[in-house]
Amino acid sequence: MRQLFQSSRLSLRFMAMAFAILLIMPSFAQERKFGRDNNSKQGDSRSKDKRNDTPPPHHDNGRPPMSGDMLVIRTRKAGEVKNMISPEARKQVRRLVVEGSINRDDLRFIDDICDRSSCYNIKGKSIENFLDLDLSRAQIVSPYRDVLPSDIFSNNSRLRSIQLPMHLIEIGKRAFSYCSILERVDIPSGIRLIDDYAFRNCKMLTDIRLPDRLEDIGKGCFTGCTALSRIILPPGLRSIGSEAFVNCPISQIRFPYQLEYIGNNCFAGTRISEINIPRNTRVDGMPGNNANLQAINVEQGNISLSSIDGILYDSRGTTLLMVPGGASGYLSIPHNVTAIGARALEYSRLSQVDIPPSVVSIGEGAFYGCVNLTNIEIPNGVTQIAANTFNSCKNLQKVVLPRGIISIGANAFCECRKLYDFVLPIGLQSLGKSSFLECNAITRLVVPSGVTEIPDGCFRNCNGMVSIKLSNGIIKIGEEAFRGCLSLTDIMLPNTLQRIDDEAFRSCSSLGEIVIPESVSSMGSKPFTKCEQLGRIICRSHVPPSVKSTGCEKTILVVPRGSYNVYKKSTGWKKHKQIVEE
Repeated sequence: MRQLFQSSRLSLRFMAMAFAILLIMPSFAQERKFGRDNNSKQGDSRSKDKRNDTPPPHHDNGRPPMSGDMLVIRTRKAGEVKNMISPEARKQVRRLVVEGSINRDDLRFIDDICDRSSCYNIKGKSIENFLDLDLSRAQIVSPYRDVLPSDIFSNNSRLRSIQLPMHLIEIGKRAFSYCSILERVDIPSGIRLIDDYAFRNCKMLTDIRLPDRLEDIGKGCFTGCTALSRIILPPGLRSIGSEAFVNCPISQIRFPYQLEYIGNNCFAGTRISEINIPRNTRVDGMPGNNANLQAINVEQGNISLSSIDGILYDSRGTTLLMVPGGASGYLSIPHNVTAIGARALEYSRLSQVDIPPSVVSIGEGAFYGCVNLTNIEIPNGVTQIAANTFNSCKNLQKVVLPRGIISIGANAFCECRKLYDFVLPIGLQSLGKSSFLECNAITRLVVPSGVTEIPDGCFRNCNGMVSIKLSNGIIKIGEEAFRGCLSLTDIMLPNTLQRIDDEAFRSCSSLGEIVIPESVSSMGSKPFTKCEQLGRIICRSHVPPSVKSTGCEKTILVVPRGSYNVYKKSTGWKKHKQIVEE
């Protein structure tokens, strides 16, 4: 009896010990969290997890089984991923965990899974197609150890979230560029470089935590991430590449004191209202402007920049570099300023700007898109109006140019639709392409004799222009130079003119007559097409200018006496139904 009692006590003690062991053992069935369901801080869970060296269970064919839409695989060597995922699993998996060594081929295969056209559950029913990827316990061994290869997931349309390997130190160029549904990226703490365009146009990316050890953000890295409204720059950051955050809706930014470099237009198109540049930070070009920006402040002692009243200048204060896009009203540029930089006042809301006599240079696009600007006077020291200087200044009515102006660049006054009080200076020598495109309010103009060419599209769609005089010296009229000048009735072509290019006068629907001087030797295709009111073309040359088609064969062609037969046999001219000598 005593032996039976002792045996029972031993059994009960053994059962209690076994039950205690079971209580303290971790659950092997614990499911990993993914994507938007994972509320833990980025990197924390990865750094605390311990590796489980026991491989997951496998089917008889050597492939691990799925649990719902989740698949966990652990490689023994790099290059095995493709053989470990069955064709059925490729169509069904939406939560994929990969552990162990992997290489570029493994990553490419995972990327191929994301390119599937549809996704099915175990019953064959179509379900939402996405992939949440956990690589936190994987290690990239080639082509470069702990470096995510360039372009590896670019243009991936199904990758929704990713946890990157915990030992990763670099994200390659364009690694996630144009990942259209990517919402979340868990970046490990050891990352030092996020290379050029890594997350370009990831339009669903709403939040990203940059690790404290990050040193470099590549150019265009987050450009076009139109849902990324918040970013905190880590304390160790050294450089930000050009256009890194273009068009991201971030509203504030704080630069770490140790930041050494900001690339051109880093924060263009954002919602930042104030930019404070540290003393030791160099800016290559401009930090970037936007309509909400009210002030740019530079810490005293910066070797390349300075600021006055929230406006950015070079270190000596002699070049105006950038006026905040949110600035409005009146601006008087200081009298020590000698130059206005390229796009310095672009899209500002200023209605009046006084330029001092000290200014001798105005850069390209300096006043681009200043829609509130109504009039401006250029000082005598300026000799060139650069390309796009007043492009899209849609309310600009009056511009006073000094006599010393010798050139007007391409698109300089493009879309200045209310510009009417305007005179080309006598000393002008050149005009740029489309320089007066859609200047609808200009009615009369004289092009001075120093100009040798009316370039392509120069006066296109100036539909209010009635009369224009081209002085002697002009030898060429470019393609579509006067296209769409609907009100043009009077134009005098100079005796120095040698060539008229394609569709130069297309749709000049009010033009009744045009005289082509004897000096013209060649004409492009259909220079007078759609000139509905053109009644006569008068050619002064006995030798027909070369042309494939004038584009107005119903128009009466008037030629010099004795040249009827020559024109009648000439390509392009013989199609005219009426040819008369005069």
